[in-house]
Amino acid sequence: MNLEQVEKMSDEELRIKVAELRGWNCVIRSGSWIIGWTDKPSEEREIPDFSQDLNAMYEVEKDMTEKEYNKYCDMLWNMCHGASGKSGAIHASARQRAEAFVMAMEKS
Repeated sequence: MNLEQVEKMSDEELRIKVAELRGWNCVIRSGSWIIGWTDKPSEEREIPDFSQDLNAMYEVEKDMTEKEYNKYCDMLWNMCHGASGKSGAIHASARQRAEAFVMAMEKS
């Protein structure tokens, strides 16, 4: 997946992609009805709004391994550096952070 493809994703598509990359699973009951998502056995809940919530992306950042975090930081810096100068990555939006996460984890 390249940057152009990630940038074209809707917030909902990006939200689901981040969840999947973090190991969340869709819980389906009664045919095709999607009841919820889970990142823990026996616990269903709504996926955090990774593309709009900086707190949700902070939780993603906290859970990364050092190797994953380094790839993520490199990707975020590259994505934000040109547009905002040196402080671009520091002030990145939740969406930019989610996009960088998807790009970094897809390249793993």
